[in-house]
Amino acid sequence: ALAAIEAALALGASGGEMQLELGAARRAAGDHDGAIAAYVQAVRLKPDLSVAYANLGGLLHEEGRSDEATRPLLDGLKVDPNLSELHVNLGGVRLSQSRFTDAMASFRAALAIKPDSPEAVFGVAVASMHMGQLDAAIAGYEAALALKELPEARWMLGLALLKRGDYARGFREHESRLLIRAKKKIARDFSQPRWSGQPLAGKTLLVHSEQGLGDSLQCLRFVPQVAALGARVLLQVQEALLPLLAGLEGPFEAFGPHDAPPAFDYHCPMFSLPVGLATTLETLPAPGGYLAADPALAATWADRLSGIPGLKVGVVWQGNPRADVERGRSFPLRALAPLAAVPGVSLVSLQKDHGLDQLDALPAGMTVHGLGFDYEVGSFADTAAILANLDLLVTCDTSVGHLSGALGRPTWIAVNAVGDWRWLTERSDSPWYDSVRVFRQAERGDWDGVAQAMAAALGALSEP
Repeated sequence: ALAAIEAALALGASGGEMQLELGAARRAAGDHDGAIAAYVQAVRLKPDLSVAYANLGGLLHEEGRSDEATRPLLDGLKVDPNLSELHVNLGGVRLSQSRFTDAMASFRAALAIKPDSPEAVFGVAVASMHMGQLDAAIAGYEAALALKELPEARWMLGLALLKRGDYARGFREHESRLLIRAKKKIARDFSQPRWSGQPLAGKTLLVHSEQGLGDSLQCLRFVPQVAALGARVLLQVQEALLPLLAGLEGPFEAFGPHDAPPAFDYHCPMFSLPVGLATTLETLPAPGGYLAADPALAATWADRLSGIPGLKVGVVWQGNPRADVERGRSFPLRALAPLAAVPGVSLVSLQKDHGLDQLDALPAGMTVHGLGFDYEVGSFADTAAILANLDLLVTCDTSVGHLSGALGRPTWIAVNAVGDWRWLTERSDSPWYDSVRVFRQAERGDWDGVAQAMAAALGALSEP
């Protein structure tokens, strides 16, 4: 189709409709920049071509250019306020901007025009989930799926069920993430079948990381379970995690992401292990911890930390701002001033890379100890060794929190009002880690309330 359209254009064909077709063909071929250029031409040549505005805004949003997407969508609505796709795409943009009430209004406007729009029903469900309306979100995802099989809706349904604690069904639905990753061409492709519970005695299973460091750390607990089924386990994880695996029960053979593992019979992404193991909330393994810091490194850091007085509380406040999960999870370091004011407490920065500039903008009287260049360039093994010598870690929802929990170290995790699925909804404890305590925002954005609750709890800990 693309070649035919380009040939027609070369012969003199023109017009907004032709550019609209060119944009669709380029998008289907994976040329998103070319598609955007064609859609821009389409609305220039035919300003009343409302579907071109919808396609342009939708693709800009898909490319992560949400602020740019707003204008063509609003312009399109001036041309045709009754095109449901414009409302759906604007709702998606509003979601990415954390304007959840506005997003809900856009999706409902789309439904008023086209009540059986699966994309609009799905959008209402996503907005409901972000607004803390979990039951409504689950019902909405199921309604969208009744209209059309949308992998994104099935994946989000899985996340919602996991958040509610229905791990048996939630992890099964969560498998739809693999379809989405394949569509985005970021999934690993194997000729061997994916393991989903087949007998493993005498078989070789490749277990491989698929997401972030925290996700891998969280799922390492399943490796001993799989090995106990009689499999030869090949464990392929991020390089940063390899030094931490010495303390993990096996047996298994570890490889980095660029190493070629031996031949295997099955493969399994880490977050698919709970499906094969039929994991439920009640059967999560090793909540007491399953990793250990290197004793020699721990001794080295014990000496380095000996000069810091009182109760040593590590702090991490900033996740990767470019991560998909970043929205609302980080808090400003200055919010922890009430903790720094607790008598007998010393805050110790375990922050790396992002957010370090906040150490230079602390409020008067607040002190946070740094660990210097050796920590900044050190490995995750160094972080584990430091955690082994701290009395407590206070962190936002990052990989360091998962590392601390996997080590069985006392950990307080601050989560926003609508936190990630793995922290459930109302519990202050975690079924994943016995040593973790969860502190939740009472209202979205209220980190001061979280810090005050932590300070009160910390005051009780620091009393002689």
